[in-house]
Parts: sequence; structure tokens; C-alpha cells
Amino acid sequence: MLLNRKMVKDLRAILDDALNDNESLEQFIVEVGSANFNDTEVTFKINLRMKGAKSQSQKDLEDFAKIDGLDLAKLDGKDFSLSGFRRKARTKPYLIQDLKNGGEYIITTDTAKRYFGKEVA
Repeated sequence: MLLNRKMVKDLRAILDDALNDNESLEQFIVEVGSANFNDTEVTFKINLRMKGAKSQSQKDLEDFAKIDGLDLAKLDGKDFSLSGFRRKARTKPYLIQDLKNGGEYIITTDTAKRYFGKEVA
């Protein structure tokens, strides 16, 4: 039997359930990420983060928002807020979240500055 995309997807779900149901890992948020595979072997990326801790994207957002002079608060009466920063993304590094439906979108630094920039007195 050879590995295929569907089998890898099913294995990811099994692994995700097993790790999230494991009592010894209950203080962590476990995310089973991307997979690389060939016919006989699969490698998964697994991320463990302490519950209540900020994600790397949220930490990066705080740092880069200071550099770019952005306010992390809600967008001028709209239901969007800055939610993260994608460190490796060159053209659209900022993430915003629609507070009504929970959708997340990517935007450019210029767009982030236009809508979330701090007013200079």
C-alpha cells in the first residue's frame, strides 16, 4: 500500500485527535500542520503552544505595529481589527479579522497604515 493525499489527510485528523485528547498535553494547544510525504513516508509539522500564550503571529503583530505606527484597536467604527502579522509575507504581511463572522483576511502594510494608523498630533 502506498501513501496518497487522502490517506495523509486522514492520518492528520487521527494524529490531531490523539494529541488533543492526550491528558499529558492538556496544558498545550496542539496544532498538526502541513505534511510532506512520498509513497512510503509522511512528515507532519506539529506546533505546541501553552494555553493562554500568544501565538508567534500575535507577538509579531505587536512588534511590527509599533514600527509601522499602527493602532491595534478596532477599525474606525467598522467590525475589523488587526489580528496577526505574517513575518515571511513580503507584500501582504498583516492579518485582519472580521469581528462579525470571524473571517480573517490579509492586507498590505499600506492598507494597514491607512486604516489602523495612529493619528499624529
